[in-house]
Amino acid sequence: MKLTEQPTKNIKCIIIDDEIEACDRLQCLLEKIPHITVLTSETNADNGIISVTKLNPDIVFLDIEMPVKNGFEVINGIKNNNIYPTFIFVTGYNQYAIKPYEMLHLITY
Repeated sequence: MKLTEQPTKNIKCIIIDDEIEACDRLQCLLEKIPHITVLTSETNADNGIISVTKLNPDIVFLDIEMPVKNGFEVINGIKNNNIYPTFIFVTGYNQYAIKPYEMLHLITY
């Protein structure tokens, strides 16, 4: 596909981040991109798992460090429900920049 071509599919997204300001900022940015729809944003990991299971998005924007469950535990909870979206990690912590790549071998589909 050429860069000037428009995608033919609407991309469905969910945001899971415990900080509401981060959810709002990301949603605002995503709403400016044609063919992307933010279905919901969740500030609670368990509610995020439920939303992903019910809504089956194409992409989940996922915070890594959250109270109760971290992003990797959220992925495992979603995987256990046989839902396989693309995950994009969002975090404000530098120490997590490499960890998702190191952890990918632990997450098998």
